[in-house]
Amino acid sequence: MTYIVALEGLSSAGKTTLAREIRRQLGTSAIMYLHEDAPADTELSSTITMRDPWTRDLIYAASAISMWRIAMSSETPITIIDRYIDSLYVYSSREPPVIRHMLNVLIAEIRQPDLVIWLDTPLPEIQERRLAACKTFDAVGDALLRRRYKTALEARYGASGQLLIVRDEATQLKAIEYLQNVLQEEQEE
Repeated sequence: MTYIVALEGLSSAGKTTLAREIRRQLGTSAIMYLHEDAPADTELSSTITMRDPWTRDLIYAASAISMWRIAMSSETPITIIDRYIDSLYVYSSREPPVIRHMLNVLIAEIRQPDLVIWLDTPLPEIQERRLAACKTFDAVGDALLRRRYKTALEARYGASGQLLIVRDEATQLKAIEYLQNVLQEEQEE
């Protein structure tokens, strides 16, 4: 069964760049990379997000289910998923209670990641990247999302050792080394 790695972080934190580097160093045949545009990044869902946060939450849930199903059929030793189930918690409105309940049921049914890599990129760096890509940056909103990520990920994975926090190039290299060891172990079995 494939080893599931979830990449989490704000938009423009460097998730795709890190995934490419992991695949480059470990080999593309050993790593499946699943990425879909974040629902809030598409024109249709930007319109929906402004009007109906419930629909946005359902779009995120559908994206997580889709990636989980693809990962479960993967024959590669490692599958990297760009934004997985924890994004549901961070980005969801969590209102009304029926949405909160639906998310909890969904997350209980989907296979949990074996490892979560959180890109805790400093907000000024994210702002610079977004401005260069002509994307919007909301300092207050992004600071809130960053705190929500930190709280959610540390609560769910902090004590288990399943959380790696990448803040700079040195911690990025440690994450890649960790996955090299995982790949070696998977190939030895």
